[in-house]
Amino acid sequence: MRKIGTLETKEQAETLGHYLHTQKMKNTLREGENNSWTIWIHNEDEISEAKSQLEKFKNDPENKCYQKSIQKSKILKKQEVVEKKEFQRNFINVRQNWHMRENPIAFGHFTFFLVALNVVIFMTIWSKSQDGSYNQDALKNLLITENRQGGLKEFWAGEFWRLLTPAFIHWSFIHILFNMLWLKDLGSLIEHRKGAWFLALQLVVMGVAANLAQLYSSGPLFGGMSGVIYGLLGYIWMRGKFDPSSGFFLPKSTVTFMIVWFFLCFALDNIGNAAHGTGLAIGITWGIIDSGIVGHKIRQHRFFQK
Repeated sequence: MRKIGTLETKEQAETLGHYLHTQKMKNTLREGENNSWTIWIHNEDEISEAKSQLEKFKNDPENKCYQKSIQKSKILKKQEVVEKKEFQRNFINVRQNWHMRENPIAFGHFTFFLVALNVVIFMTIWSKSQDGSYNQDALKNLLITENRQGGLKEFWAGEFWRLLTPAFIHWSFIHILFNMLWLKDLGSLIEHRKGAWFLALQLVVMGVAANLAQLYSSGPLFGGMSGVIYGLLGYIWMRGKFDPSSGFFLPKSTVTFMIVWFFLCFALDNIGNAAHGTGLAIGITWGIIDSGIVGHKIRQHRFFQK
């Protein structure tokens, strides 16, 4: 926070303070010497613009735009108080749901179905048959394509499910355990906040996009829900960051762990990094759009306020 200047009276300072507030410049007024009042700006990046606005105000303090801003600023402040209370309520509720064992996030019904389906598919593929072999037919039917040279001949022949089903293939017990634990928490949170159909839509969009990215990155022999997991993570992360009142929240330690793991995977073999990156990018973008921050920034642009 930095001081940008002084005005002679409290009334003038408050009028300018209201105007700066409508311009999204957080400010604080303090009484100075000889009954004067100083104006302090919270954001260092806004110092230059705030000083310019101060000079304009000094040159024309009776301009109608300043008087109009008073009522608008008061309305904004009331909205901010309501949003702050809503954020605190949701922040406490979601943190309790996320961290407290005695009050965990309830396992969403659709999320439970997804976890169960993953487990059934895993057991079907990797359980040994009477001759001691694995169910390779089941595995082949779930791959995005059996053509090691690339292409999607099965998809164009009507096997549309192949674009999504690689997300349900897991190569080891540790692989499926790790993914299902994340799916349970992230999927249940989204299901409770946005509904099962919304989670299903995210599964399809993120899963298909991640699978296609991995296909053209490494070929058809891949599988796992990690691309979707990173997509759900990115969505919740951005919703919580830009729209706290939405009730979405991720502990900083969780985000840090997943991002560190994201980059560590580039040093490992046979990891679906293209799927991870695609899912995360989609989730982040989706979360930002859903938070309304883009539309808000556009509406607040000076061009639209003229």
